[in-house]
Amino acid sequence: MERLRAKDAASWARLCRDAFVPLRTDADPGFTATADVVRLADIQVTSMSTGPTLVERARPLIRSQPRDDVLFTLVTRGSMTVEEDSQADSLPSGGAVVCCADRRYVLRSRTAKTITVRVPRRRLQVREDELQALHARSLSRRRSEIDQFRQFLLGVLRFGEPAPLNEIALAQATAALLGTIVGSQDHAATSLRDDESLFGRVCRFLEDHATDGGLSLDAVARKHGASRRKIEMVFAAHGTSPAAYRRRLRLLRARALLEENAGPGRLSVGALAHDVGFGDATTFIRAFRREFGVTPGAWRAGRTAVRSGPRQD
Repeated sequence: MERLRAKDAASWARLCRDAFVPLRTDADPGFTATADVVRLADIQVTSMSTGPTLVERARPLIRSQPRDDVLFTLVTRGSMTVEEDSQADSLPSGGAVVCCADRRYVLRSRTAKTITVRVPRRRLQVREDELQALHARSLSRRRSEIDQFRQFLLGVLRFGEPAPLNEIALAQATAALLGTIVGSQDHAATSLRDDESLFGRVCRFLEDHATDGGLSLDAVARKHGASRRKIEMVFAAHGTSPAAYRRRLRLLRARALLEENAGPGRLSVGALAHDVGFGDATTFIRAFRREFGVTPGAWRAGRTAVRSGPRQD
């Protein structure tokens, strides 16, 4: 994750150019802004806090510095106004707007915190007429889809720059979820229901086969009639991955076994690691400590102490 700061009007213009697209900016003296930027391949997610300001995708900039991006902006605190020619819509906290970089728009705010997604137009599998109809208009009728997208974006920003493979999956999920907001309502609802159904079925399958160390994601995908990439996208939309979900299932099972086998004749940590699907004890211990903050041995020792209780004289 990269943090950008603006301390005056000139640095604010540079920040907007780097985080969004070239914009005409206007700000009061003493204006400040901060932005946290996460890059997912050719998609960019930016969380920003600003003072009173105006930004405009002006026609001279459209001609001199053309862009084929679409920008989705969600207000998470405060309020904004979006304008196009004589049309103006208010965006309260929770409101959102989509703006096309090849058309003029103006955003005004007093003090606001926003999340903006910049995505190439080709990434959105939606009709051009649908996209143009929503340009610089409040998306108040898409509240359910926006709320889901908000939770997803907060997860992206919380975890920062992902590993390369996860970056690809997250970029695809970002574009797909935004497509459900700007695309046909019927198509969006159907797509969302299908994805949720697939997610639920795969989760139940992984729960049933959590300790199967030989189970690959390709095998899971074949079992459910989906591609590996599709399953990664569906899990990314929930802020996780199939591997992370299965690892947590294994660790929860391991924690339960540690409590069940806390007395004499208990399983060794190595044997327990094997039983829950880990290939070796070192990997298991590292994952357990990362998840629960203590090693398996320390956790079991603590549970043993709790069970034995204070000595009665």
